Amino acid sequence: MWRLSVTLVFLAVVPIIAQNENYDYDNSLAKICKPVDRPLDVLFILDGSGSVGGSTFEMQLDMLNTVIDLVNVGDNNTQIGVLQYASYTYTEFAFKTHKTKEALRAAITKIRHKSGTTRTGKALDKAYQVFNDENTGSRRRNPNVGQVAIVVSDGHSHDDPIPKAKKLKSAGVTILALGIGPHINMNELIQMTDREDYAFSNLTNKENLNKFTTEFKKLAIGEECRFARGENGADIRCLSNSISIGVSTQKPFGGHLYINGQFYDPKCNVRTNTTEMSLNVGLTDCGIKRQFSVNPRGFLFETRAVIQFHPHYRTPQDETFDIRCFYQDKTREEEANEIDWTLIKEHAQLKTQGKNMPCNYTIESNNHVEETNACESSIQKMSIGEAVTHKWQCNSDNFDTYQSVLVHSCFLMDIRNDVERLLIDEKGCSVDENVIKTPSYTEPLKITSEGRVISHPDGPLIKMRCSLRFCDRLMGECDEILPPKCKSIEKRQAGFAVLRAIGGDSEDQPPQIVTFDHSKVNKSPLSRRRLNLDQSVSASVGTAEPLPVVAPGRSANVRLNTQPVEIVPEGAPLKKVELPTPILPTVKQPLASPTTEAPEYEEYSVEVDDSEEQIKLTKSEQAAIERELLDILPELDNSIIEKMSMTEIRLDSPMISVSATKPDQCNKISR
Repeated sequence: MWRLSVTLVFLAVVPIIAQNENYDYDNSLAKICKPVDRPLDVLFILDGSGSVGGSTFEMQLDMLNTVIDLVNVGDNNTQIGVLQYASYTYTEFAFKTHKTKEALRAAITKIRHKSGTTRTGKALDKAYQVFNDENTGSRRRNPNVGQVAIVVSDGHSHDDPIPKAKKLKSAGVTILALGIGPHINMNELIQMTDREDYAFSNLTNKENLNKFTTEFKKLAIGEECRFARGENGADIRCLSNSISIGVSTQKPFGGHLYINGQFYDPKCNVRTNTTEMSLNVGLTDCGIKRQFSVNPRGFLFETRAVIQFHPHYRTPQDETFDIRCFYQDKTREEEANEIDWTLIKEHAQLKTQGKNMPCNYTIESNNHVEETNACESSIQKMSIGEAVTHKWQCNSDNFDTYQSVLVHSCFLMDIRNDVERLLIDEKGCSVDENVIKTPSYTEPLKITSEGRVISHPDGPLIKMRCSLRFCDRLMGECDEILPPKCKSIEKRQAGFAVLRAIGGDSEDQPPQIVTFDHSKVNKSPLSRRRLNLDQSVSASVGTAEPLPVVAPGRSANVRLNTQPVEIVPEGAPLKKVELPTPILPTVKQPLASPTTEAPEYEEYSVEVDDSEEQIKLTKSEQAAIERELLDILPELDNSIIEKMSMTEIRLDSPMISVSATKPDQCNKISR
């Protein structure tokens, strides 16, 4: 029995150990890097104390000229500033003073030895101020610019330079120390730099000089890296019926690539032991959010992918990718024919539309703003009974002017136990006004409702899920659903007029809602404002007043077009213009007979300028231009289109963690 027990324990532990062996804490997304010139802010700090005068000081200036020879000088390249220290520290010139090598060399010839005691600590403190003062030309806020301080010293400072050196390095400045003089204290130089290879002894030795130039060149060479796949590390492709996500890692990958919130669904999670992995997710699978847009007309899909490097749990190494795909609605051919392809380039701003979902749903606490925003998290923290405001809002740029929306079929979702409870019914009416009020329609595409936080038993993690139904006010589609027809609820919603009883207010006569009797509405079909209408206009020009009825032979029918026209005076040579056959309206008044005398009119003719012919494109050429300008991906698969709606969408609120008492402030620990 003992042997059997030991064997069972061994078998249970081995798979876990084997899986953990695949996890590499140094693994990351694959990148391709190449060396590039790195601009620097170099501050050369000369030792001007009494012990390094004469030829020793001149040797420092020669070293400064050597540094100038190693770099490209300019606004977008390396800048050089110079300090000289002794008992005090002096600024010879700042970073921004000289922009060419010639100007720097000329300035160096004017530097004179100061003399005094060696106060290296004061010099490093002054250097800290120079690097942090943008008035000196310092580019410390630019992450692509390196900050380098080159300190010349014999290592025998009369103050303690080590604390000042640490302060300078904590600000992101690299310190190189050059030893000078016959008696160099290398220990002090090494402590200032924190690296032995950054501290150099007497540079009169050619070998030491070569070591310095080698290390300095390394600082002047940067590295430009980009992800091996995709702009942000993932190659995301929006296909006709799915989304493809591909990533590459530097080392073999033992974790998971999955859709956020769908880790345990095998269709939404992939794992491999190689450096390449790909996940293909159907547009109707894995909880992918979908909405529609009217301007531009099409469908939007949104989700988030996670690359988890550890096989069992999330770590700081993990990466997330926000995915949004927009597909144009190709089902309405009559609308496609209306597009003026010669003018489409004037509306290139449409390319940026469709990047974000048009509608969103938020739940905001009615407590002080600072309290609700104290913690930045994807999960909101609230307490039971807390007063909140539900907000449903759609971007008006994505919808027509006359569109409104009804919020209906709202459920309280228990995320842990997969339980839901209806709070707003299919008519848009609250089931329990103590929990959430019937929504108030303050604007056509902005709806709010007051409520209180509740939760399911043993379900501290919740969210709300609602449906939004769109309607067209101009077509009368909203009359039947807005405002919501709720029993025992006084409808005083914004945008719907309230009529008081004539003769003053009366408590016995409640206010009446002004509505329309749909039985008396003309049911004849209405022409939508977006139909492609073939319009013709008849016009005559004359001098007689009043204008009588013109005989048919004296009228002209001119078809509207976008081509330039020119008015030609009488007597000028004219081009023959073929006009379309007139379409005369039916009138009750009889037309004048051909024998009736018509007044004299000044005759004008219309000449068409053929120099600018209207461009005609094939459907395939139109589609190519549209994809280029609007950044539209391939059309949706027909099976996906059948499941989509241009009148209904579903919205989820952010997740809320509900506690029985008011949550503590961030960074506070209960004791």
